[in-house]
Amino acid sequence: MVRFFRKKQYSFFVAPLAAAAVTASALGGGLLYKSESGVTDEKGCGKVTEISSQTSESMIPLLSEEGTADADGGDSAAEDAAAENASLTDVTAYGDVVRQYEEQYGTLQFYEDDYSTKYTGVFLLKTMDFDGNGVDELVIGYSVPHPQGIEYCAWPALDVWTLDNGSPVCLYEEAIVTQSDIGRHCMYTTLDDVTYLVTGWSGSDVDLDLLSLQDGAFSSGLKLRSEELMSGVYVTGMKFYLNESEIDESAFSDYYDRIYSDRSTNYDGSIYQDSPYTAEQLSADLQEMREKILPEG
Repeated sequence: MVRFFRKKQYSFFVAPLAAAAVTASALGGGLLYKSESGVTDEKGCGKVTEISSQTSESMIPLLSEEGTADADGGDSAAEDAAAENASLTDVTAYGDVVRQYEEQYGTLQFYEDDYSTKYTGVFLLKTMDFDGNGVDELVIGYSVPHPQGIEYCAWPALDVWTLDNGSPVCLYEEAIVTQSDIGRHCMYTTLDDVTYLVTGWSGSDVDLDLLSLQDGAFSSGLKLRSEELMSGVYVTGMKFYLNESEIDESAFSDYYDRIYSDRSTNYDGSIYQDSPYTAEQLSADLQEMREKILPEG
């Protein structure tokens, strides 16, 4: 059994997530945790201080950090570095992670109501290099029925994994944006060539924290916030903030629109007539990546 480790989540603000929904027992089986001391812990998410030597047969060992001489006697360290990064992004190394998510949350299922098509189970497998180090992280999207049985509302979330010395490591769990007492969505977005996980709140007020991957952990890269000014029970105005510095409404709206400009990276557990993807497209994209990660099924 491959051993997995989870790194500590770092962010200045994370909205009140249903964090208990994804715990050591929730993903069970082969998913282990390590504390700061390096001692295995079945409850907490600890920063990795030691990586298990156990890996799957599909995981390619790391190349030496030393460059080799080419036929003309030149230094080919750059080629070696590129080859090393390529080995780290062998997506089949994520195979056991995908299997365990499917065991826990189920495979992609669709069901219809009067307004839309809902989906539950693992609905997204997406590889991308968040920090530009040549190692592709794996974004896993999964959706569960609303815990109170509200049929028209599914609860999606995103987790992010990476490879550390060939072993899968969970970098972030349950990235979501809460939008009401019952509704939520999950998303990632790209601004100025930086890809962020988006967390927080987007309702009558906005409190969004865009998390970027830095030094092996997600941390706050950009914060966008609005605040209602109240007089008793009445709203008398609004204030707007970017990274806690006050900005005007126009600048706030520009940032907000840019964050949500690519609707295809925003998942709310439902597909409507104006959604940027159909159920068939969501399923086809998932299956294409799944076949790369699990080529033998």
